[in-house]
Amino acid sequence: MTELVAQIIAHLRGMWRFRWWALLGSWLLCIAGFAWVYTLPNMYESSTRVYVDTQTAIKDAIEGLGSSSDVREEVQKKLSEMISIPHLKKVARDTDMDLRATTPLAMEKLVDRLRNTIEVSSLQGGSLYSIKYHDTDPEMAQRVVQTMLSDFVGDSLRE
Repeated sequence: MTELVAQIIAHLRGMWRFRWWALLGSWLLCIAGFAWVYTLPNMYESSTRVYVDTQTAIKDAIEGLGSSSDVREEVQKKLSEMISIPHLKKVARDTDMDLRATTPLAMEKLVDRLRNTIEVSSLQGGSLYSIKYHDTDPEMAQRVVQTMLSDFVGDSLRE
């Protein structure tokens, strides 16, 4: 036991002797961390949730047409169409993101970036859906999500 106490005291004396170097190192690490965080771009997220009632009127309407397909399958198909290339090009045109792309290659990169940053997911067993988008411009993030929501609701009402 006395050996353990002696070792702890020796370590504490060694740390106390080099405390200024440790303080200098921690300050340098802290300043480097602050500089790194300062260079990161601001990211804004816009999201919305859509509730789709799959149990009542839509189901009755589909059964009345003689279709045996599931309403949830139809909604999933519509959500997968929302992240297709033609629809994402339409979203880029509607939100004026296509003005950033001056060449066809830039437009393809823009559509790929949209496909990778737009998240469409199902919540709570398939009746609640979420649409999220991240961008460095808060207004653009809001416009993209608003356009996606308007297209989803509008296309669903048309059908």
